[in-house]
Amino acid sequence: MKNLWSYLLLILILGVFVVVAQPWAEPSGYSGLITGLVIFVGLVLLCLFGLILWNYIHYQPHKNPFRDGPISHFIHRKKRIKYNEIATILTENDPERFLLETDAFLKEENLPKGLTRIASDNRAVAYLQAGRTKQALAIWEQAAKDEEKLREIHKHKDEEVKAIIHHNLCIAYLENNQLVHARKHYDIVTEMQNSKHLGKGLKAWFQEEFLDIDAMFLLAEEQYETARVAYQKLLQEGEPAKMFGRHFDLANIYEKLGDTEKQKEHLEQVVALGNKHYKAKIAQDKLAELN
Repeated sequence: MKNLWSYLLLILILGVFVVVAQPWAEPSGYSGLITGLVIFVGLVLLCLFGLILWNYIHYQPHKNPFRDGPISHFIHRKKRIKYNEIATILTENDPERFLLETDAFLKEENLPKGLTRIASDNRAVAYLQAGRTKQALAIWEQAAKDEEKLREIHKHKDEEVKAIIHHNLCIAYLENNQLVHARKHYDIVTEMQNSKHLGKGLKAWFQEEFLDIDAMFLLAEEQYETARVAYQKLLQEGEPAKMFGRHFDLANIYEKLGDTEKQKEHLEQVVALGNKHYKAKIAQDKLAELN
């Protein structure tokens, strides 16, 4: 996107020069102005065509099952807007509703393959919210195999897709308390931070994610006091959407440390924020026992 705006700005500057300077224009008449405008429009169209061609070659949408090309984005804009509205349900911790609406969406005709893939794979997030970790793992493990096949057969690399898949697998394996597998995928994502094919924005996002993942590892490795300090710091910063999981983990930490009052405080936050997430039900049951 940054490249797009850079190219368009350059063309705008050249176009203004062409229209204003009119080096070929005669002192009288409008032929130079018209010619300048025609050349300006032609340059804009040529630039856009070049960008579309570059994206087509770079992402190879005809071979890449994870992405759609810019033409598809334009043609299926309404479908993408509709799916983005469905995807917001994930932030509401309502997995069953998300799965129902996603199933209905996937039955629509003429869905582009990249969007279909995103909608299908996002089911894994809902499965995690519903506590169905094995189903989430099955989806992302298959995605990892498909991404690897993309590299081996088509000799095509999409570093962003690979990094996100392995990040998701790390989270899912941690949720399933499979630390060895989680660490393997964590290491893959960490190594990829040096890739020049990952944008600065995505790298910054991963750095924030690593803070939560590191705390999750500390808890899973039963380093409760160190994990408590890490989670308390995370509660003071970051996105509100992440607070739910942090409160749940802190409740577990205080349970292990024998601090019932602190445990109850965080369980209450889980219930307040969790909606229909399976962890909210666990928090409700634990509060009932403690009270």
